[in-house]
Amino acid sequence: MQRPLTATPATPRAGLTNTCLVAVAAGLLAIILSIVLAGIAIGRIGSWFDLNPFGVFAEPETTIDDRQPAVVVQMQSLARLETMNFTIEKVIEAEKGGNAFQDLLFGDRILLIAHGNVIAGVDLSTLDPDDVAVDEANAVSVTLPASEIFVATLNNEETRVYDREQGLLSRGDAQIETKARQAAEASILEAACEQGILERAATEAQTQVTALLGALQFSSVTVIAPTGTCDVPE
Repeated sequence: MQRPLTATPATPRAGLTNTCLVAVAAGLLAIILSIVLAGIAIGRIGSWFDLNPFGVFAEPETTIDDRQPAVVVQMQSLARLETMNFTIEKVIEAEKGGNAFQDLLFGDRILLIAHGNVIAGVDLSTLDPDDVAVDEANAVSVTLPASEIFVATLNNEETRVYDREQGLLSRGDAQIETKARQAAEASILEAACEQGILERAATEAQTQVTALLGALQFSSVTVIAPTGTCDVPE
């Protein structure tokens, strides 16, 4: 006589094993992530203090390749008498934003401390023969070209970003610093013009040319040095 079959209840061992494996894997993953994040944090903090305990986590250095041949696109002889140099420092603020909500999420603001030089003088290559006259009494009269701006540029080594604020979701405007630098050049040129750089350049050119001609045994020297006009880009 056959005995009736009875169902054997399933043991929870297989499910428990899978759960343990998942827990162990999650724990290992958490430990690995913790190590990686800690290493990155240590590398970042170490870079602030010139320390690098974990070189693998340090930020890579920027390399520049300048081995490509240079091409001279233009050569020009100059006869410029540089007579005045202004060094100007100014704070420039550039901002990309809108209302308060847009600024919070997508705003981008930069403060640039601009350090630049403006050089002015007289371009003697434009001096015409009619601008120089010597009379019978050996007296010379010279009318110089109008003073002008030769150089208005930023000093890249001294110009620096002082502060930058970005919104929570902002990816940063890659052109904002370039625009700030362009505005800084125009602003520095405008400041030099307002401080009378062309007037000073013309006066100094008059003084130098007068001293030069005075050493050439002329009976008298007259030098006229007109003041040019500044062309400041808007």
